[in-house]
Amino acid sequence: MIYKYPLNQFQVHKAQTIRLPKGSTLLSAINQQERLAVYAALKDGEPNEVHKVLVQITGADSDTSGRFLGTVSFSNGDYIIHVFELA
Repeated sequence: MIYKYPLNQFQVHKAQTIRLPKGSTLLSAINQQERLAVYAALKDGEPNEVHKVLVQITGADSDTSGRFLGTVSFSNGDYIIHVFELA
């Protein structure tokens, strides 16, 4: 199953958490109606675990060592962010 999870695109440089069933995989980040969301492939029936997601703005000096989920554009390209899953 693939599900969508909303995130705050303005909460940058601080990890956001999502609870997903163990073994689930975050797939991508998107702009849907000017709101940030990530999609995840879920392992149904497993206990939940925490996944951490970090939003970075272009030009920021901070940790980008996580797995890249995508670059997302808002406000007709005036606000660009980069989304990473942290280990």
